Amino acid sequence: MYSTGNRGYLTLSVISILLVLHKVSKGFPIIPSIFVISFLGILNAIWGHIRAQNSVTFFKILQAILMEPGYVGMTLISHLIRNEFSFIEFPISLLGNIIGMIPSIIFPDKFKYIQAITEMGQPISVFQGTTHNYVELMANFGLIGSMIFMFLLSLSLNFLKRNESLSGIYIAICSFLPFFFFRDLPNTLIKYIFEFTIILSILLYYSNSIIIKIRNKIISRND
Repeated sequence: MYSTGNRGYLTLSVISILLVLHKVSKGFPIIPSIFVISFLGILNAIWGHIRAQNSVTFFKILQAILMEPGYVGMTLISHLIRNEFSFIEFPISLLGNIIGMIPSIIFPDKFKYIQAITEMGQPISVFQGTTHNYVELMANFGLIGSMIFMFLLSLSLNFLKRNESLSGIYIAICSFLPFFFFRDLPNTLIKYIFEFTIILSILLYYSNSIIIKIRNKIISRND
């Protein structure tokens, strides 16, 4: 979202908490949830103008909230006007973002090797740092490849939803999709979903298992 920037992490955390409450309590009131999300959106828009050292007015707050669909839509419209696409593409640029997962202290020059899709010859118009997910999918996978990718993504989400032990990962992914999937596909797939959700969940699970085993051994020795 244009009005959130990195502050989107706070918004996503709140959305995740709401989804967890929905899962635990088997539902929650809609009106309070809408109020909380609306309040976060307004707060993020205000903070965005404060950070940019702009005056905060009602019009600018409303503009910051509503201008995002316009920027994303411009990318889609310009792509549809050109009407250029292929049936199958290999997502070199998308997979290249995996390098960004390496800590900078280990690989400080990693950003030199990460190329945006526009730097690889794809005619994509980027407005205010936003791109439409349809355009990104077509550029990375092609027409048929995009259909296959979306089918596999839906299948994976359905698997996570049905598996009770993996419901936490499903909830986290669902909190990302409404806010970032439609305007920043590479970061959503690689950073938010793959790194921050799947890999981090696996690391937390196994580290917790190791800690529990060590604690049980210490307790058994003391006994």
